[in-house]
Amino acid sequence: MIESFVALLFCVEVKNNNEKGKKMVREKIQIKKIDNVTARQVTFSKRRRGLFKKAEELSVLCDADVALIVFSATGKLFEYTNSRFLSIPLPIIILRILVDFKLC
Repeated sequence: MIESFVALLFCVEVKNNNEKGKKMVREKIQIKKIDNVTARQVTFSKRRRGLFKKAEELSVLCDADVALIVFSATGKLFEYTNSRFLSIPLPIIILRILVDFKLC
């Protein structure tokens, strides 16, 4: 049974301030669709890797059962599951998640 379900989105941009004695400051970025297709694909790839890394960290640090499913704009499937789910086929994992969270 899945005990925890957490989605984390980090929306920050680092502002470089070269003045002497000043620290780097994190600023919120405006969340909107990226118009440039290449930039959008690069951002998707980087954020997907970051999200998968956070899912793995959550699994290890909190001993949580984690299953992460991401579809790209082109419909390509990306997935992460911790070791407990490795032997279970993906459609069964999806069904288990839906049942556990009473979504079906």
